[in-house]
Amino acid sequence: MAVAMQPEENPIVFEQDFVITEEMIDRNKHLNNVVCVQWIQDISVNHSDSTGGTDLMEELGCGWMIHTQHVEYKAQAFLGEKIHGITWVPEYSKISTNRHCKFIRESDGKEIFSSVTTWVLVDMKRGRPVAIPEELKDKLLIDGVFVTSNGVMTSGLWRKDVRECLFPTGMTVWSSCVDGSGVSCLLS
Repeated sequence: MAVAMQPEENPIVFEQDFVITEEMIDRNKHLNNVVCVQWIQDISVNHSDSTGGTDLMEELGCGWMIHTQHVEYKAQAFLGEKIHGITWVPEYSKISTNRHCKFIRESDGKEIFSSVTTWVLVDMKRGRPVAIPEELKDKLLIDGVFVTSNGVMTSGLWRKDVRECLFPTGMTVWSSCVDGSGVSCLLS
C-alpha cells in the first residue's frame, strides 16, 4: 500500500503571522502585553507541532514547562497591524532548552518585542525534570545543501540551533543563517 508523502517543514526557523484584533487592545490603545506572552506560547507550540516534537514528547510521557521567560518590549503595535513571528531553538542543556522569539511589524520591519524562554522537559507522571532524549533533539535536525562564505557548495546536517553545520568529513562550521556570518543554507 502506497503512503502519501507529506512535504517536510523547515525546522530551522518557524514563522507565523498574527493580526491585532480589537480584543487584543488594552486601555492604552495598543497591543496588550498579555497577548504578547500568549503569542510566544502559540508560536512555540505550533513550531513543536510542525516538527513532530509534540507527538513524540507526549509518547514519551513528557511535557515542556517554562522555567524562566524574559520578554523585551521594543515598540508599540496597534489595531489591525500585521505582526510576523519568528522562533528558533539555539541551545540545549541536559534537561532544558532556550527558545528565542521575535515579533516584527510587517509594515515597517520594526521589532515589536522579543523573548528568550527557558523550557525544562518534565516527566508528567513524576513531575520531575528529565534528560532531553536524542530522538527529541533529532526532530530539530535537517539535511541540506550549504554554501560556505568562500562559495564552496557541500552537503551536511544543519542543527536546529542555526549555529552548527556538521559535514560528512566531521568538519564543523560555526556560523549562522540567522546572523548572516558566513554560511547560507539551501534546503533540499
